[in-house]
Amino acid sequence: MGSKIFEKRVDYYPKIEYNLIIEKMFEDIIMKEDIYSALRSHFHGQIDKHAMNVRIMLNNPMAIHDHTDFMTAVEHELSQIAEYQDKMEALDYVSVNS
Repeated sequence: MGSKIFEKRVDYYPKIEYNLIIEKMFEDIIMKEDIYSALRSHFHGQIDKHAMNVRIMLNNPMAIHDHTDFMTAVEHELSQIAEYQDKMEALDYVSVNS
């Protein structure tokens, strides 16, 4: 008698639908990891870009001849680095807790 109930449940949830659900779950997990990876790469790239700007400014202050306030220009680049580091930290927090 118990096996008939099981057979009805198997008929109610066809294997094809179950496989599609599992496949969709794996696609979502892979997509999520791809998004995290792309964001991490973007944030690292921005950090590297702004760090390079600071190194250039420190090694060759004439590189920013348009700016009369050298210190403000360096400070701006440093604030950009801090912003992207904060974003990276927030992304890592979200990725661990989701």
